[in-house]
Amino acid sequence: MDIKEQAKQYYLEGIPIKDIADKLGKTAGPVRSWKYHGKWEGNLLMKNIKSLRRMVRRRTTKMRNVAMLVVSEGTIEELADSYLNN
Repeated sequence: MDIKEQAKQYYLEGIPIKDIADKLGKTAGPVRSWKYHGKWEGNLLMKNIKSLRRMVRRRTTKMRNVAMLVVSEGTIEELADSYLNN
């Protein structure tokens, strides 16, 4: 992997540019230039969008499961009430 690709990987992992430059033995200037010309921000944005979509799907599933549980409990209570009233 070349140095620019390694820098990009570090950036996408959330490592600050100054720290990336230190790891690679460079100054921050070239790393910023690679970021700008390589359009790393767009890749980071897409990664964040995918992460958000995944989080929404998980929460939606959890909310559905809770709703089904509440409905199930309500149904059980209704059955218990009807049994006690008969």
